[in-house]
Formats: sequence, C-alpha cells, structure tokens
Amino acid sequence: MSGQLIVTGFRSFGRFAENSSERLVRALSTHPSAGRHVVRAEVLPVEYGTSFEVLEPVLRSVEHSALICFGLADGDEFRLERLAHNRSSSEAFDNAGVQASGTIVEGAPETLASRLPLDAIALALGTQSVPFYFSDDAGGFVCNDLFFRVLHAERDLTLCGLIHVPPLERLAEEKLVAAGAAIVEAVVRTS
Repeated sequence: MSGQLIVTGFRSFGRFAENSSERLVRALSTHPSAGRHVVRAEVLPVEYGTSFEVLEPVLRSVEHSALICFGLADGDEFRLERLAHNRSSSEAFDNAGVQASGTIVEGAPETLASRLPLDAIALALGTQSVPFYFSDDAGGFVCNDLFFRVLHAERDLTLCGLIHVPPLERLAEEKLVAAGAAIVEAVVRTS
C-alpha cells in the first residue's frame, strides 16, 4: 500500500471560473511520474461539510497510504498549511449559499497539525523554483473545513494534509503541474 495517494481539489467558486486545484489533480492522475502513485483524484464541491461527505466514502473504499488535499488561495505562492483550525469564519458564501461560522467538530481540539512531510515538500518546491511559504492559518473557508474534518476523521492516516495553490492567472498550468508532481514524489519518498 505504500506510495498510493488520493489527491483532491475543488470545483470552481466565487470569482474563479476555473479552480487551479481541480486542474492540478486531474493532471496529476495522468502525469507520467506522479500518476503511477495517484490511485484516485477527486474533485470536491465547494460546500461546508459536503466536501468531506463526498470524500469520506472514497477514503473508506480506496486503499491508500496518503491523502493530499489541494485548495485554491489567491496569491502568487504555494501555501504549505501546517495547521487546521476547528472553526469556520469566512464572510464568503460557499457554492450552496452557506456562510458558515463557528466550530466545525464539537468536542474536537482547536487545531490539528498537518501530517504531510512539509519540509520535504518545501525542498521539492525549491528545486523547482516554485515560490512557497509555510502557513499556520488555512483560512476560514471550505478548504480549512475539509482539512480539519479529514485530520480529525483519519487519525490513523500518517500522511495527510492541505496545500493551497495559486490561481491559474498567477502560475502557468505547466509549472503548477510540475510542482504538484514534485509534491507527490516528496510524499511518496516518505511513505
């Protein structure tokens, strides 16, 4: 089972007619090197709670050793998310028209740490000359909601976390996919 990954991205939302995370996971599933490790690429709805409800049966039915969730964040850099917060706090509405605020999972800790090898991923991105930074706040929107729910539910999954990617107008798709493939390879090397 080592080296078998599920990768997720999100559908379009808000002002983003195309979600770079969706394009990335679709490309990774057929990528010459990364594709041999991706056992499932799932594109999730941009809806609080529902994104996890769609992913949960996949996690139960597809054998995997790692889960990399990709999300879109406005900016020029990849954001290596270190912490998921047990709160939703965005002023934006999701694609179902919901504006969530408050606790995500009652009785759960305030934060959960990513279980991805972020230092190895940073090294891989650096060798690709892809700008990135470490982040301790995955935001208060659907990405953080999914990130927290996954970490809380998948306690036995050693390699699991979220990485935000820039929009396509800020990073060419070819470079986005090359960086995504480098991330997959970094995770596989530690599995």
